[in-house]
Amino acid sequence: MPLRFQNSTLSQPSYVQRGLISHFDPSVTTCYSGSGTTLNDLSGNGNNGLFTGSVTFASPSLNDFGSSDYIRTAGLGSYISGDAHHTTEVWFNNLANQGVIASWCGQTTPNAFYHFSHMEWQSDNSVRIGLWNGTGISHVAAGTGLSDGTWYQFVGTYDGTTLRTYVNGVAGGTVNLNFDHPANTYIFLNHEDTTDIAEGGTWSQGSYGIFRVYNRALTAAEVLDNYNRTKGTYGL
Repeated sequence: MPLRFQNSTLSQPSYVQRGLISHFDPSVTTCYSGSGTTLNDLSGNGNNGLFTGSVTFASPSLNDFGSSDYIRTAGLGSYISGDAHHTTEVWFNNLANQGVIASWCGQTTPNAFYHFSHMEWQSDNSVRIGLWNGTGISHVAAGTGLSDGTWYQFVGTYDGTTLRTYVNGVAGGTVNLNFDHPANTYIFLNHEDTTDIAEGGTWSQGSYGIFRVYNRALTAAEVLDNYNRTKGTYGL
């Protein structure tokens, strides 16, 4: 008796996957069950994260961050090495306060030893993104005229020479630098960082959605593709 096969359609990934090393999405139950403080890594690499403090959950985001609350990745140093090509993508909704959206640390303790502010919401409602050059942070405006209470996709890519920035898939400023990165890498979301870009490095007040880290610099087309495939989650 001949075998019969029914045609099936394989769904395409809803985001760029090549080079993805860590991926959190609180709206997906396999990432966050709705209780506890563990964020399961959706990239398949087992790089689970955690959050601390009085953070609350209401899909699609983690909310109500206080002055000592944060989200932290697993150690990503084995993935980001050499010239430290990488991409960070953060979906963030600012509520009221300028402050650090994301920071890089060389250890699990925030704001100590190796650390610097990577993304900051400024008091003029701009967001600046930067990387450590060995003596300071080389940074540039990713977007200006931003609004509290609105979801944004913030992206920084680094190809070994140039930091490129994006807001909602639209290219912002660029700056050339040699990134002096740590042997290990832990990325913190929300925690204050006194090695700040401009305005004191205080903790931000906002909600966090999807967070992705890649071990390569995404192209402008890939950044825009991630935005277009994800924006519906946040009503955009």
